[in-house]
Amino acid sequence: MKELNIKKLQCVVMAGGLGTRLGKITKNVPKPLVNINGKPFIYFLLKSLISKGLKNFLIIVSYKKDLIINYINKDFKKEIKFKFFHDKDRRGTYNAIIKSKMNLKKEFLYCNADEIIDVNLKKFYNEFKMKKFHTLCTIIKSKKGYLNCNRSKKIIKEYSLDQGNYIETGLKLINRKIIERNGKYIKLEEFLYKKLIKKNKLGYYKILKMPLRIDTLKDLKIKRKKLYFKV
Repeated sequence: MKELNIKKLQCVVMAGGLGTRLGKITKNVPKPLVNINGKPFIYFLLKSLISKGLKNFLIIVSYKKDLIINYINKDFKKEIKFKFFHDKDRRGTYNAIIKSKMNLKKEFLYCNADEIIDVNLKKFYNEFKMKKFHTLCTIIKSKKGYLNCNRSKKIIKEYSLDQGNYIETGLKLINRKIIERNGKYIKLEEFLYKKLIKKNKLGYYKILKMPLRIDTLKDLKIKRKKLYFKV
């Protein structure tokens, strides 16, 4: 197997959400720029990804896009190579991926701009290639899970709101060929767990720590106390 050159792996960052669950905090600033310990959250996210060797980014923006673009151009221009794609319609992550398809590499890492996930990227990629998955998702054990897994095949075999052992945690390796041009799905996860799961090509990669998220006001209170990175 050809060894992964992390610098060449494209990282697609979804940074277009409205952040409505944060209330007034995101009235004048997009969620990725919410202040955490004196820095915007996306600063910690990008530093975390850069520390793993990633250098090539496609950042999908929408809500208050100019603020995000100006910040990254100012603070990360010398560190990484990046492009921006403006999701004008704002019809969910699946449609944003479809519309940005011409900018996507054959294989890419997908992540959200409001969470940081600790994963060994080389092991993650090797699993993706070795099992020839169409998509490989990070998951974590949970009593409130909705995903059931086939351990022998290392695939996610069933999605159920009633029972399951795992929840997915956002980070994914994706083969571009799975993307279909239709407007049936809104979120990428809807496509993965309603359609791709049936093809037995949706693999899982277990992680041990919950992502550091800023999805709710409760998350913000915790992260402002605990989110520190050596950068």
